[in-house]
Amino acid sequence: MSGRLHRSGALYGVSDQALTSLSNLTLSILVARSSSVEEFGSFGIAFLFYLVLQFMGRGFVGHVITLTLSGVSAPGGGDDARRALGCAIVYGFAGAGLLGLLSLSLGGTTGRYMAVIAIAAPVLCLQDALRYLAFATNRSSAALVNDGGWLVAQLLCSLGLAFSGHATGFNLYLAWAAGATVGVASGMVMLRTGPSRNCMRWWKSHSATVRSMGLDYFVMSVIGHGSPMIVGAAAGASSVGALRGAQTLFGPVTAMSTGLTLVVSPRAVKSFRGGERGYAREYLLLSLILIALTAATTLLLVTIPANVGVKLLGETWGSASDLALPTGLWLVLTYAGVAPTEGLRVAGSVRTVARVRLMVLPLSLGLAALGAVVDGAEGATLGLAGASLVGATAYWILFLRNGRTGLKGTNSGDR
Repeated sequence: MSGRLHRSGALYGVSDQALTSLSNLTLSILVARSSSVEEFGSFGIAFLFYLVLQFMGRGFVGHVITLTLSGVSAPGGGDDARRALGCAIVYGFAGAGLLGLLSLSLGGTTGRYMAVIAIAAPVLCLQDALRYLAFATNRSSAALVNDGGWLVAQLLCSLGLAFSGHATGFNLYLAWAAGATVGVASGMVMLRTGPSRNCMRWWKSHSATVRSMGLDYFVMSVIGHGSPMIVGAAAGASSVGALRGAQTLFGPVTAMSTGLTLVVSPRAVKSFRGGERGYAREYLLLSLILIALTAATTLLLVTIPANVGVKLLGETWGSASDLALPTGLWLVLTYAGVAPTEGLRVAGSVRTVARVRLMVLPLSLGLAALGAVVDGAEGATLGLAGASLVGATAYWILFLRNGRTGLKGTNSGDR
């Protein structure tokens, strides 16, 4: 692939992630402006469960699509792609059942918001799987249409609610969920594919990868969502607010990480299958880019005047900005492990990555708890950074032990 096409793919990846983030941000702003503090809290709880559902779905379906369907020449990814999309719907229905039960048990406003996620879960999971399929099959523009269609539909529905005088927080939430249906329809049209009912065959044929990726993403989810709970128990709600505020400030870097990985991973998989050496070099470049972006963001955050920062995060700015340096360090050490982690996955060592992640889990939670007791949110963040250092070191040792061909240059004879 030429450098021009590669740059185009990267642009599509970042743009697609920007659309996704914009859709979620628009929803949060509209609901916040149209509801009480209590109702917005209910929305926040329900939306957190959506993010967990989506994240875990990437482990069971999305990332597996990247590892198994990248470079497939059949239009739309062929029968395997249709089966994978069917698995995304099955996963969505399973999640819908659990969320439905949770909705009934919670009741009230939170239960109503949770019910929307439960009803829309199959469509939301299919929409995310289509994004991964688009990049895996080198149809990046389809991903842009998939997410763009969702955002446009959401905005049109929201405008309709505003003009009709029915723009309540809950109705705007419904508009966001309904917009996902438009995104799914446009994505399937662009990719010329759709889900197959014979989906379990795909999961069975890739069962080892599905289990390992599912475990890996589950552990990452526990670390991501469990650490704030530990901080809250050890240092109070204000420390959790500071931790979340700091993570929000680094949100653009996280979004770029997801978008660029969606582009780089299919190329690496195709290079590995083609017998090319150096299949992991682009992951190394990605790591360096993300580290540089994190460093630049950290420098920006520590130099922003307080009056400007308050306009961004309000009263949370002070405590969040104090965590800029430790959060930046945490992310730098996390991104330092991207190249060996993804290189091992591409080379077929998915189970190894999951096992290391599982071993690092108690260390992450333990150091976060210890740090929170000693020095609140800053101590917890430094504890997570320490665990990331251990994990990145382990991944690099394993990757280099398996041979350095993943980072060596390519030539015409390396086939």
